[in-house]
Amino acid sequence: MRKKSMAVLLACLFLLSADASAVVRDYEMIMAESDGSSSEETKDEKDRQDGVQTPVSTDDTKEEALKEPAEAAAKEPARDPAEAAADEPAEETAEPAADEPAEEPAEEKVNSLQVEDKVYVIGKRVPVLETPDDAGTVVGITGIGHKFKRTEVLENGWSKGKVKAVGKNAPWLEGYVRNVHLNDTNPLVKVNDAVTLASDGEVLDFPGFKNGNVIGTVSKDDILERSAEVYGEWSRVLFMTDKNTERMGYIPSSMLVGYSPVPTEVPEQEADNPTGDGEIPVSGVVEAGVIHKSTGVGIFADAVNEVSAEGGVTVDENGVQVGSAIAASSDDTLIPLGTFRITHYCPCSICNGPYTNGITSTGVTAVTNHTIAVDPSQIPYGSKVVINGQVYVAEDCGGAIKHNCIDVYVATHEECNRKGVFYTEVYLVK
Repeated sequence: MRKKSMAVLLACLFLLSADASAVVRDYEMIMAESDGSSSEETKDEKDRQDGVQTPVSTDDTKEEALKEPAEAAAKEPARDPAEAAADEPAEETAEPAADEPAEEPAEEKVNSLQVEDKVYVIGKRVPVLETPDDAGTVVGITGIGHKFKRTEVLENGWSKGKVKAVGKNAPWLEGYVRNVHLNDTNPLVKVNDAVTLASDGEVLDFPGFKNGNVIGTVSKDDILERSAEVYGEWSRVLFMTDKNTERMGYIPSSMLVGYSPVPTEVPEQEADNPTGDGEIPVSGVVEAGVIHKSTGVGIFADAVNEVSAEGGVTVDENGVQVGSAIAASSDDTLIPLGTFRITHYCPCSICNGPYTNGITSTGVTAVTNHTIAVDPSQIPYGSKVVINGQVYVAEDCGGAIKHNCIDVYVATHEECNRKGVFYTEVYLVK
């Protein structure tokens, strides 16, 4: 401790002394005193020669030495912090080497295939986006029957091209559309005739009970102008709204006088195979309420034909996945959701319009006794729901499926009609 005190004293004396040699002598005297090798007389003599007053004690000297710099600092005028900062040397910062460019985040590469073909929009109100991402900026909205001039097919389920927006004299849009909203053939077959209604009914804004919303009503014996058919199951007609204005909408063709559920030829249309194998003509027959396997042509690959029969799921003759009914367990914790309107749908064109491939809005293939369409803002996708003691999974949605309504997936349209519509309590499996 004593030597440490001497070092502190030395530092203070060095700051106060103008003669470095005197400081050295003082240090030698102090060290000699600590070792007992010098006398008080010798120390006093050297102090007199240097004009330094002999301190009374070592502790008093340290206190005075610490006090003097503080007093000197108090007498100096206060400096501007900016000036003080300017006097201090700037800290050196390491600069990146000139030959080392700054690293940029690597973008995920998506493989694509350059094509030049024409496909058709089959969706209700389909967004066209600037980038192949659901979170991208929407360029505009297109709709059913619009021709999509495709230039690129991406492996992540998107296509790039040009398409017209909805509306009269609408502009062309350039961007990306999900492949699920595109098909090789136009779902709308143009006609131009007048039809008479055989029954009262509702008019929808889209040809399909699952996605269509009611926009008006028509009555028996009304005569309407028809401009298109959708797979022989729906008719696009011009009708009068409650506000006495004309509007276009869709009604089931079964409402027309003279309608019979006979096969309806779909005009043959050419479609470019996006794999680059050349043009393959597509033609077929559509029967009322009947599900048909995929042709295997186009961007849908074999969504229906190559489904696997795993986990208790079998595939029927029409390519529909049929699941086994699962009863709710007594160990399940059930949360009441209230009374719901229960309807039924199948993959046919009456229920789904152009969406007849059995693929749900979540991208999985629908399975009977398993898949239900819900309002995802009320029942999130993936939720397990109990209806009349049976467990279903929320995997699909629809424009007509609103609050407190559930659409149960079944195999055939005949089964839809047989099970009909009913109301019951619904529970969420916790």
